[in-house]
Amino acid sequence: MRELEGVIQRAIVLCDSELLSATDLELPNCDNQEMSSSDLFRLGKSRAILQFERNFIARLLAAHGGNISRAAKAAGKDRRSFQRLVNKYSLDRKSFEPQFP
Repeated sequence: MRELEGVIQRAIVLCDSELLSATDLELPNCDNQEMSSSDLFRLGKSRAILQFERNFIARLLAAHGGNISRAAKAAGKDRRSFQRLVNKYSLDRKSFEPQFP
């Protein structure tokens, strides 16, 4: 049950739309061959890194009100590299700007 929760949480974090589809779940493809333990390890590691990176970038954007330059400086990255990461994860910096009533 915890594995299923993890898969769903990961899909929610990485999904670009509001509706999850079967492809968002990224379940291993077991057509005719089983994945080896090392393949499963690499796949899990890759997904964990992507999830961490996306969450880290989002937290920096939130902490700096969507300001790319300040968030990049806090991450120790140059602005262009940070902007590429924002684009990679389809994050909208404007959604992190403070909302005033």
